[in-house]
Amino acid sequence: MEISESTMTKSIMPLLISGESSLCPILATVKCESKRVGGRTSEYAYVTVTNYDRIILYRFNEYSSYVEYYTLDTVMYSDFNDSGKGQYIIEFSFLTEKGTKDLYLTFSDEVRGGGFPHQRPNAIYLFELLKSKMI
Repeated sequence: MEISESTMTKSIMPLLISGESSLCPILATVKCESKRVGGRTSEYAYVTVTNYDRIILYRFNEYSSYVEYYTLDTVMYSDFNDSGKGQYIIEFSFLTEKGTKDLYLTFSDEVRGGGFPHQRPNAIYLFELLKSKMI
């Protein structure tokens, strides 16, 4: 699978519902629990926040992909860290039908090798937008 901004846009667009807009799509990594590996691992994800206050994650690795949706009104806990050097970490706990779901996002305002010309403004906007909605 090619990892690029155009692929990200093509992956996110069909996930939007009628009238919904992707506000700040970025490439991020998401920590995940893995029983096979015996600890925490990370996956790539295309992440965006929408005008309907939804967080959409298109998670993928070299073998598969899947989608997760979260609404901001179900956030029970959030923590935001900005390294000051273009690295961002956001941690959430969401209330779901099956209990609490933790989400740990890490992203940078620059992607090595290019391919994401809007990563910097979108990363900054995503971080600030989510932080402002949690206060």
